[in-house]
Amino acid sequence: MRPQHLGIIGFGRFGQLVAHYLRGILDILVYDIEDRSAKAREQGVKWATAEECAACDAVVFAVPISKFEGSLTALAPHFTEGAIIIEVCSVKEGPIAAMERFVPEHCSCIGTHPLFGPDSASTSLEGRLMAICPVRTRPGELERFIDFLRAFGIVPMVVEPAEHDRQMAHSLTLVHFLGKSLEDIDVECVELKTPTHDMFLKLVAIVRNDSHELMLDIHRHNRYARQVRRDLIKDMQRIDAEIEGV
Repeated sequence: MRPQHLGIIGFGRFGQLVAHYLRGILDILVYDIEDRSAKAREQGVKWATAEECAACDAVVFAVPISKFEGSLTALAPHFTEGAIIIEVCSVKEGPIAAMERFVPEHCSCIGTHPLFGPDSASTSLEGRLMAICPVRTRPGELERFIDFLRAFGIVPMVVEPAEHDRQMAHSLTLVHFLGKSLEDIDVECVELKTPTHDMFLKLVAIVRNDSHELMLDIHRHNRYARQVRRDLIKDMQRIDAEIEGV
């Protein structure tokens, strides 16, 4: 049976994006540690307590990676029998392990990583990728979930948590690492620039639109990220030495 009531834990930019697309389809309750009740009224969804959101028959955790396990353990006692619990963290190994450990057996749970954000998906979800890491589902439930996503134009990709994190270390985490570095050296401050300079500006924009906490979390909670950073820095040092003639 399709869920009727959706609770969203974490009503930041991504939680608001979820509400934007699902209002009118599901009855939505939202909660955030910050008072975003005015934004909830603006979007036409119900501002509620964390416990009320957790008691819905579908619950989406849209909280920072570093806050996910704590939020999950605090609210797990309020999950209703048969509910489906979904997380949207940008790393998968840690959150999946937490769901396996703390989500009650009477609930289903699925790990997801939408490979898009509030800016890129503000007008359409058509063709947007979403990584899916099944944890525990009832017969046919995963297939119905995937069909639900496809109805919005989302392209689901089922992947193992470790493989997800390995690939993200070479894409998302690297993008944020480079973007933050380019922002810090003020790469925008030029008048004479080539068309390819716009690629730098796009990286800087990504960093500015996403929180600094996200940048730290996707590196600190992805066990593959450190080596990718080290490899990049090592090769940049090698190229620098070659340029200097060392």
